[in-house]
Amino acid sequence: MKTKFTLIICLFIIGGTLIMNSCKKDNETGKVVFWYNTVGTDATVIINGQTGYVTDYYSTYDPDCSSIGCAIFTLDVGTYGFTANSSWSTWEGTVTITKDGCYKVLLSDK
Repeated sequence: MKTKFTLIICLFIIGGTLIMNSCKKDNETGKVVFWYNTVGTDATVIINGQTGYVTDYYSTYDPDCSSIGCAIFTLDVGTYGFTANSSWSTWEGTVTITKDGCYKVLLSDK
């Protein structure tokens, strides 16, 4: 009788674990956009092992996270370090990604 009870408890624990694991949320992500507001050379941006390129500039308004010519990354929620460089400058810093957010990083003269 004790063996049956132990077996039932073990099955209950295993079943509960399987059910809880199947209820996990999808990864929560957000975006970050790197951009220029003046004419410059292309910039290479590296964040979380991914590489992107800034190839255009926005002098009259801030771009959004789907703007052409910007380096745009989709990342899991969290804080990340980045590096960027062009022929005329280098940048480094951190960004904090929030769920469904759009973090903007202006690469400007130092």
